[in-house]
Amino acid sequence: MYLPKGSDKPDILAELRGHLEGNMDARAAELGRALTDSEQQAVLSAFGDPFTVATRYGKAGPSLTLGPFQVISPAAFPVYIGVLLLVLAINVIIGAVASVLTGTSFMSLVRQHAVDMLVLFVVLTAAFAGVDFFLRKSAERQRGAPESWLFWTPHLKYVPKWYSASGLALLSVVALAWGLWWNAWPGVPAQLLGPTVDALALSPEWQRSQLLLLGLLLLGVGQRAFNLARPDLTSVPWVVRLVINIVCVALLFTIFEGGPLVVVRDVVAASADTVELARRLDSATRGLIRGFGFYWAFNMLWIAFVCAWHVVYAIDDRRRRARSAATLPER
Repeated sequence: MYLPKGSDKPDILAELRGHLEGNMDARAAELGRALTDSEQQAVLSAFGDPFTVATRYGKAGPSLTLGPFQVISPAAFPVYIGVLLLVLAINVIIGAVASVLTGTSFMSLVRQHAVDMLVLFVVLTAAFAGVDFFLRKSAERQRGAPESWLFWTPHLKYVPKWYSASGLALLSVVALAWGLWWNAWPGVPAQLLGPTVDALALSPEWQRSQLLLLGLLLLGVGQRAFNLARPDLTSVPWVVRLVINIVCVALLFTIFEGGPLVVVRDVVAASADTVELARRLDSATRGLIRGFGFYWAFNMLWIAFVCAWHVVYAIDDRRRRARSAATLPER
């Protein structure tokens, strides 16, 4: 996928396959036996990661940069654009259906949800930038380490300690900040929006949802701490993250089927400005949650795919061991 446009991809892939198979055969002849998974991995790792190899056949593709800072690298940019286009297509389809069913003009719906789409764009860009940054840092710090190379073998990789340590620190800070924000409501918003916010409150449904989300965040903290001590248990982060994302996606339905997330304490005594502020804050909160919802749904599908590869590898590995044991000579 990283080969430049216009290149003769079949010939390039045939050349690469022949070169790698030749290296594998030479290494196997040197050892006098077939290569193990880790030994095949070492040959591929020495050859280079797919993106680096592809750039030898042409210049690197486009990326997202802000001045001197590279937000999303050329390696991650095609996937990033693909996800943005997918999310945009989904929203266009939803908007078109809503326009037909309600009789509202499509452009009116676009104007109503412009802020939500902007929030969604920021959330997706930040998520991709964070993942891309950590992958690049992992490649720089642990290049060549068998447990952290960037080929598609999650079942063979140890969980990098930088991932567990940075995640433990970051998620702990987020959990602490979340708890402080929750307890400080509406004191903190009042500093930004004025004393009118004092008349607002979080709905009981949203508080219960926040409690569950905070629990999932703490589960993520526990997973990072566990893998910091046991990096060899490679399936743990994927299983835990799959559970977290499934629960988050399921939680979205209960959040959006319920009432407002931000409510007025005393509707009768509240002014029109207070009611309007509650509506705006509720709309902004829902837009933010909707943005995270697309991220959670995409993450859930991706992690489920990785977990499936763990299962496939475990089954294949068990079969290989059984065949090897059956062919051993009896003593």
